[in-house]
Amino acid sequence: MFDTRQNIAVKTLPLTNENELLARVTEGDERAFGTVFHYYRRKIYSYAFHLFGDAGQADELVQETFLKVWASSRKDPPRPPV
Repeated sequence: MFDTRQNIAVKTLPLTNENELLARVTEGDERAFGTVFHYYRRKIYSYAFHLFGDAGQADELVQETFLKVWASSRKDPPRPPV
C-alpha cells in the first residue's frame, strides 16, 4: 500500500509559481507532478484524516486524488472544431 507519510526522495522543482507548475503537470511533466505531490500530499492527508478519522481511508483518498490528477494530465487536449 502507498504510504503518504513516508518521505520519498525524488527530484522536484521549486514551488515558486504554482500556476506555472500546474500548467506543466497538465502537459505531463513528471517532475512538476512530483513537486505538486510532495507539496500537497500531507495537506490532503491531514484533511482526509480529519474527515474520516481513519489512516487507511486518508491514504486511499490521497492515492485517488493524485491518480486522478495524473490521469487527467495524460489525456489528449481537446481539439478546436474544424
